[in-house]
Amino acid sequence: MSNHIKAKFLGFTYAPVPKEKFTSLLSQLEDSLRVKLPRYNATDVNDITVNIIDNNVDAQQRSNGKELHMVDADGKYGVKVGNNGIAISVSGYVSYPELIAFSKWVIETVVKTINITHFSRLSLRNINLFQEQAEKSNVFSDIRNAKDWGRQELPTLNDGFACSGAATRHEYFSTDYCKHLQLISAVVMGKQSYIPQDEWSIWQLRGGIPTVENVELLVDIASTSFRAPMNIPEKQHNVTEYSWDSVESELNSLHDIVNQVYSDITKDD
Repeated sequence: MSNHIKAKFLGFTYAPVPKEKFTSLLSQLEDSLRVKLPRYNATDVNDITVNIIDNNVDAQQRSNGKELHMVDADGKYGVKVGNNGIAISVSGYVSYPELIAFSKWVIETVVKTINITHFSRLSLRNINLFQEQAEKSNVFSDIRNAKDWGRQELPTLNDGFACSGAATRHEYFSTDYCKHLQLISAVVMGKQSYIPQDEWSIWQLRGGIPTVENVELLVDIASTSFRAPMNIPEKQHNVTEYSWDSVESELNSLHDIVNQVYSDITKDD
């Protein structure tokens, strides 16, 4: 099977730790994690509140605590740790066993350091890029039914307009509403980045935000496992007692789903 993965993400959401306690433990987290993640900083997390009074707009920014950003020596792995979750990113392809081994070390270290007892959500996400075929506008290599994913050429806009991009979004829920999959496609133009904007800060710590040279088709496959059915609002704060075995089992299930979806939309020439 062809491999088009350009970035991987793994998320682990836990029951919130009080902001003051989390901030007091930042130095211990840094000491515990810097053996593999030597580049780091503690970043302020800010909320913006907008008030409209007598037709005047007043925007106020207030601190919502700290978040620890850390990167390994090569810039391959990035980790963000906050008071209610961990976000792990990979700048390129690594095998799933390698990702799981690294993630286990990060999660177990954080769990031990700040005493995490329960978790509520897990996620896996792959961002894939497919090259536009030479001299074939809007035709992308290794993907089935490329016309369903690429730019839409509309007769009304054929004269005097050029379609510079496109986006498609589909969402799927499992029958028990405990798993969610989001499938997004977009056409990335030259000099544009394929990294989601909310991840730019960790890529800047790596050394820079990557861009593409030529037109490429981005396919973003994101899967999430919830501890309670998403269609029952009163259970949305449910959590599960933490154990690495239960976390790994759910991640394996998400990995199978993401791989199968990737297989469905790709082809080998």
